[in-house]
Amino acid sequence: MNVHIEYFIKCLTEILEKDLKEHAVDVPNMIQQSIFYELIKEEPLFATHYPPEYWSDEIYKEQIERK
Repeated sequence: MNVHIEYFIKCLTEILEKDLKEHAVDVPNMIQQSIFYELIKEEPLFATHYPPEYWSDEIYKEQIERK
């Protein structure tokens, strides 16, 4: 992955960790199991068109739907 994508994922990780700090959540694993992670590898321009805050919400919703 390039530096821009790595930074984007770092920002996303920080947002999720901040939002979910009261919960015992493995944020990196949560990201890797999300549709975002598939998109960032296959269509990075599309995925990074949306801000990390958007993806944070989407990943959280996706995680809730799995339970």
